[in-house]
Amino acid sequence: MLTLVGTYPDDDAGIISGNAEIVDGILVIGGKHIDISAGTPAMVAAAVSTCSVLDIDLPYCVLAGDTGQGNGSISLYKYLKDDIFSLHPDVITLHYITPLIEGMVDFGFALEDSGQNPKLIADAGAMYGAKISGLGHIFDLFTPDKGELAFLADVEAVHPMFVNENLYDFAGDRMPELIPNASQNGLCPDTMLVKGSTDYITRSGNIIQKVDSPNIPAMEAVGGTGDTLTGIVSALVFQEETLEKACCMAAKINRLAGLYSNIKPDSSILSLIEMIPEALMTVMEGLEGMDGIEGMDIE
Repeated sequence: MLTLVGTYPDDDAGIISGNAEIVDGILVIGGKHIDISAGTPAMVAAAVSTCSVLDIDLPYCVLAGDTGQGNGSISLYKYLKDDIFSLHPDVITLHYITPLIEGMVDFGFALEDSGQNPKLIADAGAMYGAKISGLGHIFDLFTPDKGELAFLADVEAVHPMFVNENLYDFAGDRMPELIPNASQNGLCPDTMLVKGSTDYITRSGNIIQKVDSPNIPAMEAVGGTGDTLTGIVSALVFQEETLEKACCMAAKINRLAGLYSNIKPDSSILSLIEMIPEALMTVMEGLEGMDGIEGMDIE
């Protein structure tokens, strides 16, 4: 089971759960209809689209409404502590959730008590929570963007507002410089997919692959393109691709979906998500007959 956990913009902090599907451009989970916008809804919708093409089980989602007060996040942490492992998930992706140390530590203890070993992926607030609680090492994959990488690279920062000013605003070409810092502080997993104008796949602080084509600058201006990348890679990991191959494929698929949708700065993220099936088929056809990812034109 692929289990996706996060908040979406709504005043109702109650948990909604169930397999997700997309109906007429709307995300439907447990009878709840959710607009597909940047954030957790975009991540979930991208995972649904990917799973549908791969003909694997649609993601099981555990979501709660949160408009910044934190109530939905508190509901999710309680679920992570008390209920998540009764699902026996194969992959858990934690997304937009207020970074609370106690909640993340409780999740870590629940994982240990369960005796289970699901793949753990984190993005956005969940990634922050994993770092500040000292539990980043229990995760298998982080998917930071440039700003999030700066926070991960600053071992002293306990909140994104307190990142060293020399790290807070930096040119994209400095990302390779910061990647070792983020990995060597012991607060991150061994593998990361660093998202940006160039996507870097890293292991133990070393860049092992990069994906920079097709180069579509407009994607940087559209909210949710990083979220869709996280959703795609989650589905590929659930399909039991290796982390490295899943990251490379996801980065390429996301970019091709942007290309096929003719994405513009004012485009909706749904337009990209609708092109994921075509982009996925293109990448899969390119991998046929090849041994792993090495033969794929990813740069």
